[in-house]
Amino acid sequence: MYFSGLRRAIQDVEEKKFYDVSLLFLESEGYKELSVIDGTGDGGRDVICSRTDLRIQLSVRKDWENKINDEADVTRAASKRHLIYVTNRPIRDTDLNAFKKNNYRQKGEVELTVIDLNRISTALSSPGVMKAAYERLGYLVQGKIAATSKEIALSNLLLFSNEAKDLRQDVIESNIRAHLLKNPDITIAQLVSSISSGMPGVDIEHDIRSATSRLASRGDILTGASRLHLSEPTRKSMEAAEEDYLQSISHDIDQIKAKYSLSTDDARKLIELALEVSAREGVLNGDGIQEASLLEFLAAHNLNRRKQSLYEDLSKLSVARVSQYGKTIEHIFTTNTFDIYRALGRTTDVRMLLDSSVAMPLLFGLCFGSVRSRYSISAAALHQLCNSHRVQIAVPQCYVNEMVFHGKEALEFLQTYSALNEDNRIALKSSSNSYLSHYSHLREKGELEEGYTLKDFLAHFGIAGNSTPRKIENTIESMLEDFGIEIISTGRWDPEIRQEIAGGKPGRPSIIIDHDASVCTFLKTSLKEGYIFATWDKVMMTFVEDKSRIFASSPSKVVDFLTMASSSEMESEQSYNLLGALLYCDEQKASALAQKIEKIDTAEKAYEFQNLNRSARSAATGKGDHSTDAMKGEEESR
Repeated sequence: MYFSGLRRAIQDVEEKKFYDVSLLFLESEGYKELSVIDGTGDGGRDVICSRTDLRIQLSVRKDWENKINDEADVTRAASKRHLIYVTNRPIRDTDLNAFKKNNYRQKGEVELTVIDLNRISTALSSPGVMKAAYERLGYLVQGKIAATSKEIALSNLLLFSNEAKDLRQDVIESNIRAHLLKNPDITIAQLVSSISSGMPGVDIEHDIRSATSRLASRGDILTGASRLHLSEPTRKSMEAAEEDYLQSISHDIDQIKAKYSLSTDDARKLIELALEVSAREGVLNGDGIQEASLLEFLAAHNLNRRKQSLYEDLSKLSVARVSQYGKTIEHIFTTNTFDIYRALGRTTDVRMLLDSSVAMPLLFGLCFGSVRSRYSISAAALHQLCNSHRVQIAVPQCYVNEMVFHGKEALEFLQTYSALNEDNRIALKSSSNSYLSHYSHLREKGELEEGYTLKDFLAHFGIAGNSTPRKIENTIESMLEDFGIEIISTGRWDPEIRQEIAGGKPGRPSIIIDHDASVCTFLKTSLKEGYIFATWDKVMMTFVEDKSRIFASSPSKVVDFLTMASSSEMESEQSYNLLGALLYCDEQKASALAQKIEKIDTAEKAYEFQNLNRSARSAATGKGDHSTDAMKGEEESR
């Protein structure tokens, strides 16, 4: 059912904004490379997209029957067989059916899909695109969003669980293996370019490269002369899976091609189009890009008049078992920013808080470029992902103060640094002082101008012999703000919270305890916002881990969390090859996530959803992960 407020807004909007909203609708349905072509002022606009075999017309005309007939004539004259007509007018099904039966001039020649006001409103009311729809209409959506316990549990499962992460990685790996099976001996750049163009994700190119590295380390992919190909055992395994599918589909092909007078290749193409739709639990006569491809195929093969009979036959395919886990995989790749909102307290006001150990490498990377340290790489990834999800990054003012004193310590080391030989200077890449570490990485890489000294590097951040801490703090705050990073005041700490923090950090300087207690007090008492807290400090993670609107973990785990969701602007439910993923993915991993989703679907009591949420989030808290011992919690420089 459409959302009435959004429906009214779309119906009353001026013409140009309706076209913007229509493009968003088409994007959400999987159409790519969309652009509006200037029209003749007749109340309509053509849209071009990556699909050159159909015409899309946007219209605000009241006389929709005349406009459709005119556009259908143009479509046929252009030797195209499918017209998609998008309008902000409500059209009753009875009126549309009567028009198609009695007054549509190109009946049987041009397949017609009409998307009216109610269909657009319904599609854009889904959480993944509703915020973007309101923004394009000129409204600001801020605050709480509606979400059921079932929806929240599903979002937590898809964002945090090992089952979701494992299946997502497996699907990406399956796509890589499938592509190399058909296209051996290509470069990594060619592989990444080909797969990323058809798979959603905020940093999908990075994910593809990581998956390729995993496959290479396992011996599934071999590299020779900078080109990739499958190992012999992997190639045989992939061919066996494909052969099993071909044998399963052969009976269906024989039936379809005999009854509908199609060639073997056309029958196979038709069945695969139908499987792409059914795997997503869609309807064969729906509005999405896969459904549009199916309709275009029917029109091109003069099957429009036999469509209902054909749909019945397609629904009975023996090969339909291939699509068993289609919806499970679909969940993975339609997870988006709104799942983050649901998981963090059902609020659209989500901030990313950075402690000083994360903020420093981020600032250095923004100013001078990232370096090959885990701290710098994680910080750069956080920045890119927050931009994709439109999550505001913030640094508490007390942690800016710590950044100042890190710099002052580096300044005090200048004289010692000048006396070091080259080997010892290079060794400072591993220094616990972020300034010394980042500068040493930059220097080794040759990223700095000749003669650019450590003293120059520190001075860039206002750190010099005659600078007061307040002056340095002002400089660093200004730099962060210039990069769109907010500085927030966390206020006075609660005595009980401070005592608890101090108990977890025996022997730490009092000022550090004060700062951490202030941030924890702020997080505990900020009741409206959702927070993602990136820190290497296990004590801080533990302190807030049971707050549903707060996710605190190491930067690397926060990156994993944010990578699981596409941005709401990128949502595309039907633009990638789901059938290919189903053929080659690990059925056990798909089954594991499907079973977890089924538990959510069958849960009824509040405690069941609560337990499911805790189970999913426990995988992302870093419990027992000693590989990321707190840089901030263990470092002497704090």
